[in-house]
Amino acid sequence: AGFEPEFAVEGGEMDAVLGFVRAGLGVAVVPRMVAMRAGLGLRVTPLARPGLDRVIALAHRSDVAPPRAARELQRMLLER
Repeated sequence: AGFEPEFAVEGGEMDAVLGFVRAGLGVAVVPRMVAMRAGLGLRVTPLARPGLDRVIALAHRSDVAPPRAARELQRMLLER
């Protein structure tokens, strides 16, 4: 891209991240669902590029077999 961004802050609390942007402390790359609720005072520019994926996982306790409904959900998700 021709430049190296300087990362001064990384945050997991998206409301705080948007608050920093709103306060003029920089810009943020956020998930689309966060950008949708950015609200007044912020401009959101979608970054639609092929190959940008988010990996999700189904978590469950390792010491107990998941209930039937959870196994069915897992099966349905893996079919997609």
